[in-house]
Amino acid sequence: MNTSLSWSRHDAFVLSVVAITFLGSSLHDYGADAFSFAPPSMGSVGRSMVPVLQMSASSSLSHHVNKSNKGAWRNTSPLTRRSPTVSSKAKETTSSSSLDSSLLAFDPAVATASVSATAKLLASIGLGSIAARIPNVLDAGAVSALSRLTYWVFQPAFLLCSVSKTFAGDQALPKSVLLLMPVAGICQCLLGAIVAKIMTSTVFSGLPEEERKAVSVCTIFGNSGPLPLIFADALFGARSPALLGDVTACISFYLLAWSPLFWSFARIVLGTIPKDNTVNKTLGQKCKGYFKTFFSPPVAGSALGVFVGLCPPLRHAFCSPNGLLSPVFGALSTLGSAYLPAAVLVLAGSLAGKKAPPPDGEATTTTTSNNKISPASVAAIMMSRFCLAPILSFGIVKLLDLLKLLPSAAGTGARARAVVMFVLLMEGCMPPAQNTVIILQLDGLKDRAASMAKTLALIYSISVVPVTILLSACLAASKIMTFS
Repeated sequence: MNTSLSWSRHDAFVLSVVAITFLGSSLHDYGADAFSFAPPSMGSVGRSMVPVLQMSASSSLSHHVNKSNKGAWRNTSPLTRRSPTVSSKAKETTSSSSLDSSLLAFDPAVATASVSATAKLLASIGLGSIAARIPNVLDAGAVSALSRLTYWVFQPAFLLCSVSKTFAGDQALPKSVLLLMPVAGICQCLLGAIVAKIMTSTVFSGLPEEERKAVSVCTIFGNSGPLPLIFADALFGARSPALLGDVTACISFYLLAWSPLFWSFARIVLGTIPKDNTVNKTLGQKCKGYFKTFFSPPVAGSALGVFVGLCPPLRHAFCSPNGLLSPVFGALSTLGSAYLPAAVLVLAGSLAGKKAPPPDGEATTTTTSNNKISPASVAAIMMSRFCLAPILSFGIVKLLDLLKLLPSAAGTGARARAVVMFVLLMEGCMPPAQNTVIILQLDGLKDRAASMAKTLALIYSISVVPVTILLSACLAASKIMTFS
């Protein structure tokens, strides 16, 4: 009886994923007269970081742009319509109050990018869930192995290559502007931790302990790498490759702080770090334990990327086409390209909850009790990610502006200001980080990983509307489209 019910729910989820995928494709076709996306061109530094995940359902974003269409589109889009020339003082006034004047502007390109990107992710999860139904394909053993590969190989390689390429590339943005990104990332995570503590101690204090931990980590850490890169490519890839390179560089620098925080602090929040008996340990042993906890392989990948990018001999040897170590860099890039597909398969395999063949008395009892989606947890995560996090991001941007840390709104700094504002605001509008499932899988918490996967799948499926609205507000507030 329970088995049939489980299968029917799984089939319903797969059907809903397919429906959302077709919805994204049809919405893109519906809006094709107002805008279009050219096939991505490989050349800018940003193109190398756009994930392999885009290969699924990529045909829905591959309409060609001709010159007559391009002019018509720019005349019809409310965000790219240029106003008559105004004085620099008027421009500064307009930029400071842009959120008030054009916050409700709706761009169909944003709606299509949001639906298409989310549909790709959900379609990949749905296909992975189907694969998990095939015996010995994506069972618990395979998911565990993929989690270890992602943690030890794929993501460190991805971060090393992307960060070193960002440092090695000739960016239009000054380094002083790019260095704002990791600082802002730390501030967003710290503010998220404060909000999570308040929420789980007051409004949602009645949640079970494991659910409070899940709500906390989802509140603190959003999807700061994969989805922003996909959205950036969909919005700027065909329209302005140079602008895409700037946005990608900002995302890369944001991840410099976000990745170490996530792979260390998220495990502490989830309570997955084993509690060793430190009474009889020496200071050296304690320091070694702390080093293992905080200097994880993804953190090492980011640190090595910074080192390679800042050291001219290594930068030339690795990143130059004719460099001595360019084959090694190419191999690492190939391994890094597997990061997103592997992360999605881990999410899908955890969602399906397929147990490994070896007999174990726990296999049938834990699936029904711990893998249910809690409506209260979903409500808490939705409120924190799509209501409170955007407000905090806007507050950080205003604070940076008051401290005169953002580039000037007039003159040559206007473009850099728009890019930084857009990326910081966009980072605060993303759904929770999907790598949380990988942490739980790595620490052997299969049931909690399955519960988290189901919660994330539901949140991602219903996040299309809030993400579309919030991204429209980000574009309107930053006025980045005027530079495309």
